[in-house]
Amino acid sequence: MTAEVQIGEGCVHKTCRAKVIYGLDPVFESGSTCITKVRNPITYGAKEESNLVERNLEITKQDCKIQNTVREYSKIFAAEARVIENFGFSLEVIPLHLMYRPANTIPYATVETDLKGVYMKYCLMDSTGRLIARATSEVEQKCCTFQHWIHQWTNGNLLVTRIEGVDTKITSIEIVTKLSYKGSPKIIEQFITQHQCNYYCGLLSLRPLKPVESLQQPKIKTSRSPLLARRGVTGSSSPQLQKKGTSPQSTRKGTSRKIMRRVYLHLVGRCYLHYLRPPTCVWDSQHYKRR
Repeated sequence: MTAEVQIGEGCVHKTCRAKVIYGLDPVFESGSTCITKVRNPITYGAKEESNLVERNLEITKQDCKIQNTVREYSKIFAAEARVIENFGFSLEVIPLHLMYRPANTIPYATVETDLKGVYMKYCLMDSTGRLIARATSEVEQKCCTFQHWIHQWTNGNLLVTRIEGVDTKITSIEIVTKLSYKGSPKIIEQFITQHQCNYYCGLLSLRPLKPVESLQQPKIKTSRSPLLARRGVTGSSSPQLQKKGTSPQSTRKGTSRKIMRRVYLHLVGRCYLHYLRPPTCVWDSQHYKRR
């Protein structure tokens, strides 16, 4: 027994809530409810039915592979966060299973646990391809930290761009890879520029995504400053050195030194001339005197 339901906003998947009767043990117990999803674009087009079925299988396998891969990353993330005392609760990406329905025209669909509670979108992409992430509640901040952590863990090759769910139970995962396997690599550059590290990023000792040079204020270059260029022409860029060159005391000291030098040379010259002057003889009536 199935009933179509609307989970969240948007029309990416055709979502149905199904009641399990038999055949899904041990994943889902008999009598419980689960959620089945089918990609909407698969139902449109003018291709043959066999090609649509193959395309349906390919897309469904890819959705399961993406979410289950991120689920394994979330287990490592939770193990690292569990060691930190102040981190608190962690996130859990629920598993996504592939289900075959031979009676349906679109036979392949994904099936997952029916989450009870208020369905929230913690991170998504708008119609223009811009990444939107909320960071007000504790769960939203930890989702941003998980994005930062998985980006660093994969050396910048993978980024989670869509995170939805109820409380800490996460589903509807979408990713972007650096090698354009899924999505546009420009989203990774956008995430690097707009991500703001929070308290939980610091607890996990995650490296800042922005380089240190971009966080510092740009310095003024000497070659482009007209004031510094003028100072460079005068030979000194210090105003104190310029004032010292025109100081009255320095001019007085220079003048006094010149005067002392002249007097010294004058006295030395007189003594030198006196030493070279030949003696004069004056005859006196009584004795000979030399002057």
